Amino acid sequence: MMEKIKKDDSNFSKSRFRLKPVLLISLGLIPALLLPLGQAAYAGQQAALSRVLPLQQALLKGKIVDQTKQVGIAGATIKIVGKSSSSTSDAAGNFEIDAKVNDVLEVTFVGYASVRYTVRSLKDRVTIAITEDSSHLDEVVVTGYSTQRKRDLSGAVAVVSVEALKSQPAASAVEALQGRATGVQIVSDGAPGATPQIRIRGYSTINNNDPLYIIDGVPFEGKLSWLNQNDIESMQVLKDASAASIYGARANNGVVIITTKAGKQGKTNVALEAYAGVAVPNEGAFPKMMSPQQVLDMENQLNGTNLTLSDYLIAGQKSGWEIQPEDVDMSKYNFNAKNRTDFYQITKTNKAGTNWFKELAQNAAVQSYQLSANGGTETSQYMFSGGFLDQKGSVIHSGFRRYSVRSNNLFEAFQQKFRFGQNLSYSYTEGVGIGVNPNTPGGYQGDESILAQAFRIQTLIPVYDEGGNFAGSLGGYGNGRNPVAMAYRQKDNLNRTNFFFGNAFAEYDLIKGLTLRSNFGLQYENYNSVTYLYPNPEFSEGSFNNGMTELHGFNTEWTWTNSLNYKPDLGPDHSLAVMLGTEAIQRNVRSIDASRNGYFITSSLDYLYLGAGSTNFDNDGSGASWSMFSYLGKADYAFKDRYLLSLIARRDGSSNFGDKNLYGVFPGGSIAWRISQEDFAKRLTWLSDLKIRAGYGVTGNQRIPGFQFMNRFRESLAESSYPMDETVVTGVWQSNYANPDIKWEQVKSLNLGLDFSILGGAIDGAVDWFDKRTTDMLFPVPQPAIAVGLAEPPYQNIGEMSNKGFEFSLGYHYGKQQNKEFTLDLGLNFSRYVNEIIELSPTTGQINYGDFRSMQTSILKKGEAFGAFYGYQVAGIYQSVEDIAQSPSYANARPGGLKYADLNKDGTIDADDRTIIGNPHPDFVYSFNVNASYKNFDLNLYFYGSQGNDIFEATRYFTDFGVFKGTKSARMLQAWSAQNPNSDVPSLPDPKQATSGMEYATSSYYVQDASFLKLKNLQLGYNFPTAKLFGTRSTVNKLRVYLGVTNLFTISKYEGLDPEVSATPSKYPALGVDMGIYPQARQYTFGLSLGF
Repeated sequence: MMEKIKKDDSNFSKSRFRLKPVLLISLGLIPALLLPLGQAAYAGQQAALSRVLPLQQALLKGKIVDQTKQVGIAGATIKIVGKSSSSTSDAAGNFEIDAKVNDVLEVTFVGYASVRYTVRSLKDRVTIAITEDSSHLDEVVVTGYSTQRKRDLSGAVAVVSVEALKSQPAASAVEALQGRATGVQIVSDGAPGATPQIRIRGYSTINNNDPLYIIDGVPFEGKLSWLNQNDIESMQVLKDASAASIYGARANNGVVIITTKAGKQGKTNVALEAYAGVAVPNEGAFPKMMSPQQVLDMENQLNGTNLTLSDYLIAGQKSGWEIQPEDVDMSKYNFNAKNRTDFYQITKTNKAGTNWFKELAQNAAVQSYQLSANGGTETSQYMFSGGFLDQKGSVIHSGFRRYSVRSNNLFEAFQQKFRFGQNLSYSYTEGVGIGVNPNTPGGYQGDESILAQAFRIQTLIPVYDEGGNFAGSLGGYGNGRNPVAMAYRQKDNLNRTNFFFGNAFAEYDLIKGLTLRSNFGLQYENYNSVTYLYPNPEFSEGSFNNGMTELHGFNTEWTWTNSLNYKPDLGPDHSLAVMLGTEAIQRNVRSIDASRNGYFITSSLDYLYLGAGSTNFDNDGSGASWSMFSYLGKADYAFKDRYLLSLIARRDGSSNFGDKNLYGVFPGGSIAWRISQEDFAKRLTWLSDLKIRAGYGVTGNQRIPGFQFMNRFRESLAESSYPMDETVVTGVWQSNYANPDIKWEQVKSLNLGLDFSILGGAIDGAVDWFDKRTTDMLFPVPQPAIAVGLAEPPYQNIGEMSNKGFEFSLGYHYGKQQNKEFTLDLGLNFSRYVNEIIELSPTTGQINYGDFRSMQTSILKKGEAFGAFYGYQVAGIYQSVEDIAQSPSYANARPGGLKYADLNKDGTIDADDRTIIGNPHPDFVYSFNVNASYKNFDLNLYFYGSQGNDIFEATRYFTDFGVFKGTKSARMLQAWSAQNPNSDVPSLPDPKQATSGMEYATSSYYVQDASFLKLKNLQLGYNFPTAKLFGTRSTVNKLRVYLGVTNLFTISKYEGLDPEVSATPSKYPALGVDMGIYPQARQYTFGLSLGF
């Protein structure tokens, strides 16, 4: 056997994408599956021959009611234990079922504790009361290739309330997860179809920190904008390695397990979920800018002039006071010219000032509808849903639309020993505008974005000129672009995605307790986008060019998982569950794009195709492949329901690594002691449950560009062309160097935890402490050009990172167990982590990154947090020439300019005086949730906050300094002067004098405390008594309406658009750098839930 495994490993390393060992091992399980099927079929025939007539039965009538409210429960399942008979309660809670005396009825309903009732008489009508399950300790949760009771968890697993998620309308299921689970930090902006940034227990690497998603048993990496959150049945977050190591090399950043809704036994139930509303921009958070007159007054003071605002900005080739009355003759106006010579624009000065942020903002409509149906018999269940979401953006010409459909089915045969089915989903999405559905959180940020330009363009420029076309900076008014014009010209830049995701599965009970399961998952996505380029002659650096770029691509990924699950009956004191399996994954990505310029007609999209372009032909294409094969195993053991043990191991082989380190092993284990089950604890009547946990495990990461173990070469006319025989010949050049020793990045995690429930479940909570250490961190060590030339150096395993922290949750529940008309649930979550880079490489002391104009905002440095802000520490403002002479200074320092701390005490301010000036990581994040109900009314309040996180407000580069001739912040009204010497705002420099770039270098002037508290969601609902409203015979069993408000208020001292900032694109994520984030709007919604 060892020889066979060795051969498989060798074969895998030689043929990474054919995955021969996967097919051999997986196909080898098929005979084991087919043989028992035949045996079961024969056994079923014999059973049918020996079947006897049932005993005399009669129709039992009854009603299922809520024990607290004494109202009927619609949709409850009533089943006779040990028999196939079952029924479902109607809208009023009434049911009928064929039964006989001494039969045991089992009543189940989601969110309620199951109840058993013994039939004593068939003549009397029965009433069975069920109670809401407030503790949920017996809730079954998915933990990785298996399920466990929540009470039996020994690792750090957060179980998320799906009902709480649905109370907050969101395009992404992840967005609504914010604050719902301890240790999970989510940063989201206000763009429609936004891609939230999710981090589980901090940052584990300088590379990709996104978690792994498991959806119906199929792994997925990427954004979840395609998934309708109304289709989700349950969600769990595996936070520590002892729980997540079953997913091995892809679980470094934690795992989010999502299970979609399945069919339920009983009659068909149809549900409609709908809401509509409007998002209103928070104008109070818009940056305050100086008026045109205030800017001119400041410039007059600097220049010693006495200018006034002209009536016109531009008329043809003239600007400002050069313009004469005859120049503004509209007969000369020619905006649609083909060249600058013929172009003639007439623009009036907006003396009141243009509020560019208000011009970009709009009230945005949102609507969502989902229709679903589920039901089934004892041997087949089905669920079908279809949804539509249309979300306009609060920034003009932005929006996101999604159509989705899902079908989940389960079938049982051979006396329910054989089960098979599928979970299939398809979605079509389309988005347009800034920030909509980016591949990475904050990926749209940059100094050329629409929002960034709103910080740059002068306020004296109006939106439109005298001819109704867009006005701009042409004529000497800086180099800011009209952001309204940018948004309008991008309104047709549509990106579309067709996304299919699903799995088919089959499982068979070989013997009692032993189940063989095979699951095949498939992901297929094709996407395309079109970007149109229109002339922008009103811009000072604009052109008359037109063009278009078109992109098409697809990616496919299949996952085949085969497993054996064994759960023997070891008696009342012992419980054992063992799982062994294999998994194979393969992914392929391919895309092509092309661009053209020189279109004859741009007035209609019907004529804009690549073939119609006449100049600047540009074509490109790319692709990638990746595969993995794994062995995995898991064992869960419990003794007397008080001593719990879980062991996990996974061995992964990845095509990202060479023969030396092709495979990696990722073990994990956890133990727990349920103290409340001990005799001495049972005497404590107030103690319902108390469990302490400890876990340790190892997970991996291999999210790096492929084939780092190989030398790679490229062929490019632009990069490797050679003159030969009086012509240019394309050759090859080495683009990447090899590292044959590259291996897996690993996280070793220790977790200690405690779960408790007291006073019959009235108060419950959990406390966890964790220590995560990343070793062999994959890091592209910078190399001198003399060593690598133009080629890229390979990744190496040299870095280390640490995340330590603790988290706790506390809940209070009143009224449900006391059968009160008023119920109250309070929940508090608190999470804290401390991040530190332990090591980079012996040759790398630090790496400055986050390039923004002349600045670098962030740093990787040993002993500091990942992405810490790095620059000069502001020590005040230079007060005079004497102050400059007597203080450490820099060249061309001036009174009114920023003064920096001389940290190395050498009397000169230079690069050696830079230091850590801020930390984008929060000290802690927290949330507080209130759920209250009185009779048929319910109220939800949800608060979320972050404390201690800093933000680098990079937009101050434009608004607070004289770098560009653009708009200026109202802060400048309080700038330093001889009459205002105590100000901490630098004055604008005299344009006639030399100005040092040190004045606007990266410094603590840009860094702000962005701590905040938000009321994220408020919702008031009413549940109509359907039986009274529609009658007991009506099929309507649920009618709820609600009013909701999201982002009702924000408490923060941050002066930017929004204190929730994810990251700005860079070689490494520039955390907390704000270059113009899409702000969150206040959204008002009206919703309806209808069931029948």
